[in-house]
Amino acid sequence: ASGCGLIAFTAAAVLRITAHPVFTALLMVPLFLSGALAGWAVSGMETVFFSMLIMAFLWAYLTDRFAVSLLLLAACLLTRFEAVLLLLSLLAAEWSAGGYRLKNRRLAACAAAGALAFGGLMFFYAAYYGSAVPHPVLLKKYAVYYSLPLPVALEEALTYLIKNFALYTLLAIGFSLVVVAREGQSIRRRLARGPDAGVGTDGQRACRSTAAAGMGERDRRGSLLIAVYTLLSLLSFVLGPTSDQNRYMTHLLPVMAVATARVCRTVPERLSAPRAAVILLGVILLVAASYQAAR
Repeated sequence: ASGCGLIAFTAAAVLRITAHPVFTALLMVPLFLSGALAGWAVSGMETVFFSMLIMAFLWAYLTDRFAVSLLLLAACLLTRFEAVLLLLSLLAAEWSAGGYRLKNRRLAACAAAGALAFGGLMFFYAAYYGSAVPHPVLLKKYAVYYSLPLPVALEEALTYLIKNFALYTLLAIGFSLVVVAREGQSIRRRLARGPDAGVGTDGQRACRSTAAAGMGERDRRGSLLIAVYTLLSLLSFVLGPTSDQNRYMTHLLPVMAVATARVCRTVPERLSAPRAAVILLGVILLVAASYQAAR
């Protein structure tokens, strides 16, 4: 059930970005055929359930269902400890959209929802286990000691992702680096102008240049959220226990599919012969993704 929900929420998010059902289906091919998702879906563990919650949150956030996204954020935080990375990514996106100010309602609501959910989980651990630190976190702390050196861990993580999901991995990481770099430039420009320059109500003025370039405030928030979450997740795989990489990379795959859609969303509009070109692209995707997913 979680596997089906994961595919449904991911497809809904990709379709909203591309607005092209056939192109959406083609971009979803690697997930449709993924042995990793299918394997973990029947494992009896919470891996795919957590992945579904992540994508449900992302779908609600991208479609501007803010209250629903906060509830789903809380569900993610109550399910697995590393959902803290999602919370950090959300706070970064809202801080940016609010004109780099801490005083804005959406940021406060996100911080409050995250703090309540995470605080509730820590209270449960303290009451039930006698320690606020989850046992799995302690085990991972010890496992990190026996993990591979940092360069080797990075190589293994990227090798796994590129070998099995090259389409998503290369485009998503490239997209994330570009988005974060642009955001860094925007922050530096604002600091150079002074604390009050270019800031209006809810940061609208701060977003004008981006909106004028074809990306609205909602797109900007969503792009930064996806970018920061992708990079933080990749960093956690490299720094965390090597034995966890295969399992814990699963929930990043659909997020990278959405990032890939962000990169490719204008392709259907720019094709001179849409039907023939989409079919050709589909054949290429099917062949490559079938091989990777089977492997």
